[in-house]
Amino acid sequence: SSEPFVRWTVNRPYSVGLTASGGVPPYALSVPAPNVKPAGLVLDSANLRVAGAPLQTGIQFFVLRLTDSGQPANTWSVSAQLSVNEEFAFAFAPYVGFALGRQMRWPAPVSGGTRPFTASISAGALPSGITLDQAAVQFNGVADTPGASTFGIDGTDVTGSSDTRTATGVVCVPFGAAATTVGLAAGDTAAGYFFDALAGSTVSIVVKTGKGMPKRALAAVVVGPDGALVAGGSVKPGLGKASLTAIPCRIAGRYYCILSSSTGDATQLVAAVRITPPSSVSGKDDLFAPSATLPITVGALAGAQLTVKGVPEKSSGLKLIAQVLYDPTGRAVDLKTEVKIVPAGNGFTLTGTLPISGTWRLVISALPGSTGKMSYSLKIKQPKGVVFDADAIPAK
Repeated sequence: SSEPFVRWTVNRPYSVGLTASGGVPPYALSVPAPNVKPAGLVLDSANLRVAGAPLQTGIQFFVLRLTDSGQPANTWSVSAQLSVNEEFAFAFAPYVGFALGRQMRWPAPVSGGTRPFTASISAGALPSGITLDQAAVQFNGVADTPGASTFGIDGTDVTGSSDTRTATGVVCVPFGAAATTVGLAAGDTAAGYFFDALAGSTVSIVVKTGKGMPKRALAAVVVGPDGALVAGGSVKPGLGKASLTAIPCRIAGRYYCILSSSTGDATQLVAAVRITPPSSVSGKDDLFAPSATLPITVGALAGAQLTVKGVPEKSSGLKLIAQVLYDPTGRAVDLKTEVKIVPAGNGFTLTGTLPISGTWRLVISALPGSTGKMSYSLKIKQPKGVVFDADAIPAK
């Protein structure tokens, strides 16, 4: 018998003990062909241990065999599984956004590692009102003062894999209905704004220097709800100004526009935002099989009108169906009572009103039969006067 062969981190010292009873000692450990022993591990027959440091990531299955010294020899085998993760690393951008006056419970994004994790602030300080839950590796609290502060954070997983990251925490002000002002302190610093956006939205932001205030060389980035820098769109830095155009918001949540400058006097920035929610999605599959499923996601404001069409190529013989529609909580919608589905040849048209703001997901599939080409189109009429609030995203 053995301790569990379960999860570990690549390149970290590993040792699991085995116990044996009966038979004739001494025993010998082996991994019989065609099984392959995980790279980096050593079979210690004398001490009945598997030790070393795994060198490859991924789930590895193998059979461990124990052979005694009897004549004839007796053997026992056990199936083993070892899941090896990448090394622990923090995965947030050089800037971490905090929303002024909003409750925050944000797990620091991590890649790799084996839970449980621990973390601590090793240098500098978090913004006023924010603390780090060391066991949960989560930022908590309500940021109460706009501005920027640099901090260092250390993290470690259960195997001892660790990472240290330095970041600048920026307490951002909310965009208002009109141009919104934020102060930028003197020297090497940053300031920012936050906004909430549906998945599939695009955002444009124009930043200028307040009237009569010193102009500074400005750089701009957008940090997403996952803590990563948002790629895409156009970002133009400048002296006393910056513009961001058609920035794609691929997931629903809170975004942070961070404006930084390395030198200069204290000044004020004035910015305005335009958020365009999604209105359509389309796509195709040239080899869609009856066993396949095609998920389509769209961001919707409460009260949005949804129309989806699934259209197979006429000569394909495909028969498409709307298999399931999930609301933002993950609940499967009743396709018979909550939406309307009308057959259209071998395809369908689905229409309905979406009562909850957030990300909706439709899964298209096909009845048993032929494989062939298909296309889909989704149109969504967003209601006027409804604003998306990331704090109200339903829990799943």
